[in-house]
Parts: sequence; C-alpha cells; structure tokens
Amino acid sequence: MNNKQPTTNGNPKGLAATADIWRSLRNRNYRLFFIGQGVSMIGTWMQMASVSWAIYRLTNSPVYLGINGFASLLPSFFATPFAGVMIDRWDRRRTVITTQVLLMIQAVILAAFFLTGHVSVWHIITLSFFGGMINAFDMPARQALVFNMVKKENVSNAIA
Repeated sequence: MNNKQPTTNGNPKGLAATADIWRSLRNRNYRLFFIGQGVSMIGTWMQMASVSWAIYRLTNSPVYLGINGFASLLPSFFATPFAGVMIDRWDRRRTVITTQVLLMIQAVILAAFFLTGHVSVWHIITLSFFGGMINAFDMPARQALVFNMVKKENVSNAIA
C-alpha cells in the first residue's frame, strides 16, 4: 500500500490546498476590507449581546427581547431588495463607508443614553430599528463590493 501523498511543486497536496484557501487575501484592498469588517462584526455582536442584556435587565421580560429582535430585522426584510437595486446604481465603496459611519453614530447615541442614565426600552427599540434600516443597505453593499476588489477567479474564495 502506498502511503505517500501526491505532491505539488514538492509540497504535500494538503499544504498547497491550505495555502490556496487564503488566496483572496493576497489582494491588499480585500485584506484591509476583511480585517475591517471583522472588527466591525465583533463590535456588532458585542452591541447585540449588550442590548439584549440591557433590555432584559430593564424589563425582566423576554417579550421585549423578541420585540427588539423583530424591530432590528423587520427593516432588512422589507428594505433589502430595494436597497440592493439602489446600491447597484451607487458607488459601493462610498455606500459601505456611509453605512458604517451611520452604524457608529447609532452606537454612540445608544452609549450616550446608557452613560447618562436616561435610557428606556423605547430608546433601544427605536435605535435597533434604525440600525436595521442601515444594515438593509450595508449588507448588500458589502457583498457587492467584494466583486470590485478581487480578481474574477478569486471571487468565490473571497465570498467563502
């Protein structure tokens, strides 16, 4: 029985395949985008967790958790198809920058409510709704921007 692995340029096939996984990151612009979106997503997850915790702490009601989740996802359900059409006509890079700035402003306003102690559930739900509206434009813009940054043969790798 032959236990030798097939080789590519002297490297075991597994190592060549592993190096190929990261081929889209060889593009500097995509690499910066990938890192920036990673940081942004971590912040979004932290905000989602803290908002859920704050709502439950303020109300002791799982119903308000559901209302907040509904308020944040409802705009995406209705607005994303229209946003996708508009984004195809707009500058994608500028759209992503604008949506990220708007999401940052939304997070700062939310933080200001908490830091001043003047937060109520309706503040949080309203800001979650506006965050959902912004995300309805952000998500398709980010996904469409990938096509502008990488070579055609690396698009599937960048999306994955």
